[in-house]
Amino acid sequence: DTATTEIYTLSLHDALPISLTGRAVDAVRMFSEKISPAMVPGLAHLKGKGNTEHMMRIASALIATVSGLVAIGAGATVALNRPFMSLWVGKQYYGGLSMTTALALISVLTVITTALGHVVFSSGNVRLPAGVAFTQLAIKLLLTFPLTHAFGTLGIPVAGACASACALILYCVALPSWTRIMKPARLGAMAAGGLILLGSACDTVGTLHRPLLVVISAGTFAVCSILTAFVSVTKAKLALRRAFCSGVE
Repeated sequence: DTATTEIYTLSLHDALPISLTGRAVDAVRMFSEKISPAMVPGLAHLKGKGNTEHMMRIASALIATVSGLVAIGAGATVALNRPFMSLWVGKQYYGGLSMTTALALISVLTVITTALGHVVFSSGNVRLPAGVAFTQLAIKLLLTFPLTHAFGTLGIPVAGACASACALILYCVALPSWTRIMKPARLGAMAAGGLILLGSACDTVGTLHRPLLVVISAGTFAVCSILTAFVSVTKAKLALRRAFCSGVE
């Protein structure tokens, strides 16, 4: 856990901005992470019944849904975290745009890899999710100390983001034939990256006190978020319709 790493590597004064800056991001992550565990029994039942095709379609809808939700939430958090922190505990505890961006990336990648792990686990493969989780933890521990030494407190979320990215890459490498599952995961990660960049632009423009630029950047972010939601929901509805219309037992 990021908070645990902070306690052992930094003083409380240094760790407090990281912990508080990540609260809004954690809320987005926890909301999105509630979906995939609830689907595990149903997916495992379909796999046990031999309905692998139906399982894969529903799993694809699951990945598309959680990816779209966390992408929009992460982008919005990056855009609004500065004023949120100022209202909540004061701007002196805001860790900065770079830290918020890194924490948002961690949340996005964690939600997607967690959903992938639940799908793989439901299919009967226990070793792969366990191996990916162990490798992710090892990479995070190996990177945390040198990056913290090099970049200060920013190194902690950067190490977490790198470890989470490695976990997603491992799933992509280990499951080359699961194109139906991996495609929405990759698209969700790319959409999240784009929305996080737009959120960063909104935050930066907001500090310039240029109303017109704020409206333009906020409008662009809103349009892209709506498109992401539309694509995610459409893919999910299509996958579910195909699965259930085919006659799930």
